[in-house]
Amino acid sequence: MLAGRELKMLSDRAAIHDLMVRYHQAVDRRDWGGIARCSNSDAVVEYGGLVKNGPAEIVGYIQSIDQWPVSYHFKGNHLVTDLVDGTASAETYTVPLIRFGEEAADLVTSFGDVDKLMCQDGDWRTWSRVMVRTWIRCDPI
Repeated sequence: MLAGRELKMLSDRAAIHDLMVRYHQAVDRRDWGGIARCSNSDAVVEYGGLVKNGPAEIVGYIQSIDQWPVSYHFKGNHLVTDLVDGTASAETYTVPLIRFGEEAADLVTSFGDVDKLMCQDGDWRTWSRVMVRTWIRCDPI
């Protein structure tokens, strides 16, 4: 039988996993409010050296994806560490596929999101993210 503390840890891990899935679904669905709800109010995200502060700047940057008709973010390996007292670290590997319209090409890339997370009012949110790209390619279609 699981003790209360172990059960809480498993519940928090599941909630953090769901947060990552909700974030990528929101990106692909162009759900700008959904993306904003995944970050706390003072979140800082670094996209390959480009830093965005707070949900409005983060969403503003991600909205550039709207120029492409289709995207699909496949979330792969996901590891939660340092889960203590409402804070945690996580690393999530993602392979997004983006269909370019006019260029008639598919962009395929791989990156890892290295996140610091915190639980606020029962909801897990990202407060720091560094996106680390591992490879990228563009395939004509």
